Amino acid sequence: MTEIIKLFHLGFWRFELVFLLIVLGIFLNYFSIRRAYQKYPLNQMGNKVIWVFAFLFGGLMGLFLYEVNSNFVSYISLCLWAPYMSVRKGFYSIGR
Repeated sequence: MTEIIKLFHLGFWRFELVFLLIVLGIFLNYFSIRRAYQKYPLNQMGNKVIWVFAFLFGGLMGLFLYEVNSNFVSYISLCLWAPYMSVRKGFYSIGR
C-alpha cells in the first residue's frame, strides 16, 4: 500500500522525473494561458510574455510542490487551472 502512495507524492520521485513533470507543467501553463486569452481578450500579450508567465506558474509552483512533498495530480490540475482563472479574474475585474 505504501508503494502506491509513493507513486503519487513528488518527494519520492527521482529528480529527473520531477524535472520532466515541471517541463510538462510549463507547457500546460502556456496552453492554458493561450486558451484563456482566446476566450477572454484582455490586452493581448506577446508570445514571449506568455512563456514568462508559464515559467513562473509552472516552474516555481512545481518546485514549491516538490519541496512540500505534494501530490503530482494537484500539480497538473494547478497548471491547468491557475493561469486560466487568473486571466479570467483579470478580465472581469476590468469590467469588460
